[in-house]
Amino acid sequence: MEWQPYQTPEYDPESGWHNLCRPLTTVFHVAHVETALRIVKDGRVKAGLVLIKANLTSSAFW
Repeated sequence: MEWQPYQTPEYDPESGWHNLCRPLTTVFHVAHVETALRIVKDGRVKAGLVLIKANLTSSAFW
């Protein structure tokens, strides 16, 4: 299992921190047609690497 459940505390009295996070009720996934067809065929979304062909370390982005 790649993901494990995790729950943040609502309030931490020691730090005075309030958790403003809320549980997800809806999740969306955007995919290319080929990947979307595989998701439909498999009946689920699989975890995998994301390959980016852009050079994100380039100074053009900063």
